[in-house]
Amino acid sequence: MAARHPTRPRLAEPEDADGASHAAIVARGRVARLAQMVEVQMDKLRICGLDGLFNCIIISEAVKHRKPDVKIFEAALKALMVSPEDAVFVGDSWANDIVPAASLGMRAVWLNRYGATCIDPSIAMEIHSLSDEKLAIILE
Repeated sequence: MAARHPTRPRLAEPEDADGASHAAIVARGRVARLAQMVEVQMDKLRICGLDGLFNCIIISEAVKHRKPDVKIFEAALKALMVSPEDAVFVGDSWANDIVPAASLGMRAVWLNRYGATCIDPSIAMEIHSLSDEKLAIILE
């Protein structure tokens, strides 16, 4: 588990048969999940037992914006009632997750599960698993 804190939901790393994107904003003990398709994403969260871990789930269909549009990130920040500077964004897509999160001023954490070369280590911390100790440290 990435972090254990009495007021913070635990982050888990489920097996993901279809290679779905993992993206979440963690801020002040609250977690938002950014997702694309309502039923498909909700089913994935239920199957993995993660549906109760998020304070809010931002669905692109509902907010009419898709990643990498910063408006979906802004919707999550608004729902969590935090500023970008108080948020940590964890995502596995450099272009769709890390670049827009960093452009808003969020601390970005790149989940690099496949050993790709980090494009710019100055804008994101790199981890290889959600159980990486570096993630637990940044979330404390």
